[in-house]
Amino acid sequence: MPILFALWVNLDSWFLLGPLTVALTLLGHLAQKERIPDEGRTLAIVLALGLFACLLSPHHVHAVALPPELFAVWNLGALSADPGFAGLFFSPLGSGLYASGFSSLATSAAYFALLALGLVSFVLDFRSLRSWRGMLWATFALLSLANWRFMPFFAVVAGPITALNVQDAAERRYGTGLPESMRARRWLLSGRSLTLFALLLLLAAAWLGKVQPHADHPQLNRRVSWQVDADPSLRQAAREMKRWHDQGLLKAGSRGFNVSPEAANYCAWYCPEEKGFYDQRYPLFADVTDDALALRRRFLPLAGTADADARDVLRTRGIDRVILSGGDFNPTIFQLLQDPRQWVPLYMDGRTAILGWRDPEDAKADSFAGLSLDLDGRAFGANASRSPANGPERLAQASEGWRQWGQPLPPRPLDVDEALQYLLDFDAVSARERQALRTAIEVGPVSACLTVPPVFTAATIWSPPTGLAETL
Repeated sequence: MPILFALWVNLDSWFLLGPLTVALTLLGHLAQKERIPDEGRTLAIVLALGLFACLLSPHHVHAVALPPELFAVWNLGALSADPGFAGLFFSPLGSGLYASGFSSLATSAAYFALLALGLVSFVLDFRSLRSWRGMLWATFALLSLANWRFMPFFAVVAGPITALNVQDAAERRYGTGLPESMRARRWLLSGRSLTLFALLLLLAAAWLGKVQPHADHPQLNRRVSWQVDADPSLRQAAREMKRWHDQGLLKAGSRGFNVSPEAANYCAWYCPEEKGFYDQRYPLFADVTDDALALRRRFLPLAGTADADARDVLRTRGIDRVILSGGDFNPTIFQLLQDPRQWVPLYMDGRTAILGWRDPEDAKADSFAGLSLDLDGRAFGANASRSPANGPERLAQASEGWRQWGQPLPPRPLDVDEALQYLLDFDAVSARERQALRTAIEVGPVSACLTVPPVFTAATIWSPPTGLAETL
């Protein structure tokens, strides 16, 4: 057990549940009327060695802390108002857990079934109830009812305890020998065979990710795999920022704001020079939580009431670029691109966008020379990106029969989202130039002659057919 704790503390932040389980078991043995000294002494030794093993990590005593998710729940209540972090506070008794897609119907049904079976097992085994089982089961049941992140740990604890209770109740009523009746034996064999068959079906469904939420979503589905599939958009964006840092294209002392915490994780691997503003290590960023939420409200209006102006936070924190990813940020980009004097597109691939911010109160604000995304050059320049001369040799086909269960869903190509992003930028430029043209017409011939005429491009004349983006 101490060896397991030593591995656990170096792999996962929830390692304290191990010593908690041993401590509750020890307390249950001490509370039992018929105490067994040898078992209690053994548990006490295991608990002491287990706590010592929890110190065998690079963080030593600092590793003994609440998991970041629990720290956020108990200390950073402001996160509950942001849809991106509201999942930290969900309970299986509320509707938010299921409406948000954090839990599938199969997972929830299995949890409540296990909860009910556990209660029934204690009723059946009430005469020979063991204190340690009740104490351990009740503690994890209450924790799982309070916060959904305890649900898998409750399953690990409640499954064996429920089986032990049922086994003790059956032994007391029917004994340990085989029944004399052949009919009873056949029923016994049939029940065990059906149980084994159902278990194999559940294992197969779990292996293929069919019991997970978003099982039919190409990007969000999860299944057992021997590799980690990195998000191509975030990986590509992080490598692009790595190039900026290596070539010295970013202003010294500047920093970016990652709207999605996941972007900071990719930067840690592919661009260590880019320090994330906020990520899932909530205790380390407690002092900037309010500013991070204010900026999220500005750049992701769906996160709450939109903040009219987040310039003070950007200016105070020295932020000159914003990394948008992990959600539907198209309305935000469309809005920001209407003000090209303040917001400059630096990188866009359809799923991730990086926009540079020019402080309107700073006359020496960075112009992002060499970084600005030149879409006109990509489309019409000397080194324009051209579409493939030929289409794919074989069109994608839907899997049939058992193959659709055995094969993972193909991911959505990044090129599709990038094409949609260019259409969005086209719409933004079209709207801006149409407004400039309308203003010039309304002002009148004289005033129009005294001003600099707007620059018109093809975006002013042509607009994409309705529904084209949805078709792509």
